[in-house]
Amino acid sequence: MAGIDFSRYSVEELRQAQESIDAEQYPENYARLMAELAKPERQQQEQAELRAQEIKSHDVKMVLGRTFLVITGIGTFFMAFSFHSDGVITGKYGRVIVRLADNPVGFYFGLVVTGIGGLSMLYAGLTGKGLKKNSNSQNL
Repeated sequence: MAGIDFSRYSVEELRQAQESIDAEQYPENYARLMAELAKPERQQQEQAELRAQEIKSHDVKMVLGRTFLVITGIGTFFMAFSFHSDGVITGKYGRVIVRLADNPVGFYFGLVVTGIGGLSMLYAGLTGKGLKKNSNSQNL
């Protein structure tokens, strides 16, 4: 009886077969499977597949991080508009930090800082510039 030709299998399929094969019941097939996995080109293929998975995972994290920055930037920028229309900059729990009527310079300074912060987050989220690079992604 001819054994299984493992040369047509992908590395992922070979790993699945390795987990499910009964080495005691099918020692010849198990030996062929292990020999196929031990080939240098299979090991290189497996490394390439792992790198591709790491890159995909990194890309998903970058997209989520940049989306968060865009949403936060838009919210912060519009918060500056809210401050301007109310004439009051509030902090945590609605505590008044500065009022336009009491301190116009401080009010407009806070307004500009908040607006620039929002625009900076929006810019970083949309362009990816200014974001810290993952040291692992450079090695991929």
